[in-house]
Amino acid sequence: MSVVALDAITRHPRNVRKHLTRALVRESLEIHGQYKPLIVQRSTGFIVAGNGTHREMEALGWSEADVSYGDWSDDEALQILLVDNRTSDDSGYDDQALAALLVELAGDDDAAKALAGTGYSEADVAHLLYRLEKPEEASAFLDQFLADDDEIPVAVETPDGVMFKISYLVSGENRAMINAALRVAKDRFGVDTSAEALVEIVRTTGHEFSG
Repeated sequence: MSVVALDAITRHPRNVRKHLTRALVRESLEIHGQYKPLIVQRSTGFIVAGNGTHREMEALGWSEADVSYGDWSDDEALQILLVDNRTSDDSGYDDQALAALLVELAGDDDAAKALAGTGYSEADVAHLLYRLEKPEEASAFLDQFLADDDEIPVAVETPDGVMFKISYLVSGENRAMINAALRVAKDRFGVDTSAEALVEIVRTTGHEFSG
């Protein structure tokens, strides 16, 4: 394994993988650092595994990365690029064991801190418990950290004016995409809440949809 300047290697130009969880990759790098090397074709300097990680390293201002080189032909490099993505697609979870592990890790105190760097939030854990048909456990878990949604009125008078609650039902796939986008928006706009991030997204793109 070698320590290599980020600008000495290149994300593969034929990588077809779309990274919808870039904020999670960045969070992992910030908390854990790099714990596995980027895999690079020596002859071209193209990354065959770790393209998303390389992108987030650049975004964080890193200058170097751990790299493992391979002496592959161009066709072999493409095969590795594809199979590395495909094998992760075909992976699954033991949801019962996953839920138990996350609840244990979250503990009874600062769950957000305990779950940071896992890729899961308190809401993710609750959603998993609901999917496992454990609504009571999900509610009990959320009650430790969040106000019960039923207790939040439709409109609330605040020093900044009247605030309104809005809710939408979305698919699990779209939910993951929305959560990832909101995490990125929080960083980009320097705001603390998902609601503020959503407002900034609408504010900056709303002109595209106005009459």
